[in-house]
Order: sequence, then structure tokens, then C-alpha cells
Amino acid sequence: MTLEEILMDPVVQGAIITVAGTLVLAVIGGFIKIVAGTINDKKYWGRVDLKIGAAEGKSLSDQHSEIKNIVIDGNDKLINKVEHSADKLLNEVKGIDTFLKVKEEREKGRYASLSDSQKRLDSQIEGIKSIFTELNRLQIENQQYSCLLYTSDAAD
Repeated sequence: MTLEEILMDPVVQGAIITVAGTLVLAVIGGFIKIVAGTINDKKYWGRVDLKIGAAEGKSLSDQHSEIKNIVIDGNDKLINKVEHSADKLLNEVKGIDTFLKVKEEREKGRYASLSDSQKRLDSQIEGIKSIFTELNRLQIENQQYSCLLYTSDAAD
């Protein structure tokens, strides 16, 4: 099978579209995570401002410890969310990879089970397809030459 035939197979096209969609969704998800992290950071700083402004009975060291704990908790939550999203994406990609490997093995098995005459017929069909491709190319080339001839005749 040629690369063109493999790419024209609807199952392969579906797998490619699925992979591309998964990657686009991962990028969008990453962007959303970044925006959400920025928003959460602003919320945390709002809490920090509240702590600094309302902490009359606490020392500066206590305030710093509380702020540090708030930031650490927020970072841990964000890291867990990112790791979970990455794991899900990895599982999706592994599933697609497994699907493509199974599909490839099936195709190898199908071709191997063909008789010699069927294999010759397959190669003859490939030859016919390449003849049609060459014929189309020559027709386009002839049309271009015809246009050049007509324009040069009209100019004379």
C-alpha cells in the first residue's frame, strides 16, 4: 500500500482527525488552565491583601507563614489539575496509537491472505491508477500549451 492509499483510508483519516482534535483540545485546555491560574493568583493576592490589612494581632512572621501556605496550597492544586489533564491526554494518545497498530496489523493480515493472482491484480490496479494520474497530468499540461498557442496566435 502506498502512503496515499493509507492516508485516503477513512479509518486513518478519522484517527488523524481525532489526534489533531485531541491536540487542539489539549492546547485550548492548557490555555484555559493558564488563564484560570492567573485568575486564581489574583484571588490569592486578594486574600493576602485582606490578611495584611486585617492582621492586627499577628506578627509579620505569622502573616508570611499564612501567605506562604495559601500560595503553596494553590500551586499544589494547580499542579494536580495539570498532571491529571496530562495523564488523560496521554491515555487518549496511547489509545489512538493502539488503534492504529491494530489497523496496520489487520491490513498486513489481509494482504498476506491474498493469493498470488490477487496480489498481481492489486499491483495491476496500482499501475492503472498511476496511468490515470499521468493522463490527468498530461491533459493539464496540454491545456496549458493550448492556451499558450492561442495567446501567441492572437498576438501575431
